[in-house]
Amino acid sequence: LGVVRRLHLEAQSYGRLARDLTPRGAWERPSIRSDSAVAAALRRAALTRYDSVLVLHASHAGALFESGALLERLGDVESAKARLRRLVAADSGHALAMNYLAYTIVEQDSLERGPDEMEEAGELLRRALALEPENGAYLDSKGWWHYRLGAADSAVAWLARADHATPGDPAILEHLALAHHARGDRAAACAAWRRLRALDPATTVRLPCPAPEATR
Repeated sequence: LGVVRRLHLEAQSYGRLARDLTPRGAWERPSIRSDSAVAAALRRAALTRYDSVLVLHASHAGALFESGALLERLGDVESAKARLRRLVAADSGHALAMNYLAYTIVEQDSLERGPDEMEEAGELLRRALALEPENGAYLDSKGWWHYRLGAADSAVAWLARADHATPGDPAILEHLALAHHARGDRAAACAAWRRLRALDPATTVRLPCPAPEATR
C-alpha cells in the first residue's frame, strides 16, 4: 500500500503541473485539446504512474478515473473509454465517471463511434442524473446528447435546466445557443450567445447575431 500511495501522489503531482501549464477551464467538458510538448510529457509521466498503480491495485478508483481523463486529453479516446468503463463497472455510484465517459462518446464524430455507443451514453447519463439530478454538468451533457442526436427541442429543454442549475457556465451557454439556433429560435440563440460572449469574448462560436453593442 505504501508503494501504491507513493505512485499515486507522484501521478497527481505530474497531473497538476500539466494542468498549470495548459489549464482547462472549470466550465470545460472533455475534449481533445492541443497541449504544449512539456505539458504532454507531464501527462504521460502521470499516466505511467497511474498505470503502475493499477498493476498493483486494479480497482483503484482514483487511478482509473484520472488515467482515463489523461488518455482522453492525450488523444487516445478508445483507451480512455475502456478505462472509464472499467471504473463504471466497478463502482455503480461513480456519477462523475459516467458523465465523463458519456460526454467523451457524445463528442466523438459519428463515424468514430460504435453503433450502440450513443445508446450507452444515454444510459450512463440517465444513471448519473439519477444520482445527482441537479448537477449542471450532467444536465448539460444530457442536453448535448439530445443535440447530437438531432433532437433540438429536447436539447433546449435539458440545456435550459442546466443553465438554471449552473448559471454563467460558458460551456452550457455555448450548447444552449447552438441548440436554440438548430431549433430555429434566433432570438433565444442570440440572447444565449451574447451572454456567452460577455463571459468568454474569445469564444469560437459564431452565430448570425448582431454584436452586443449594435443592440444598444
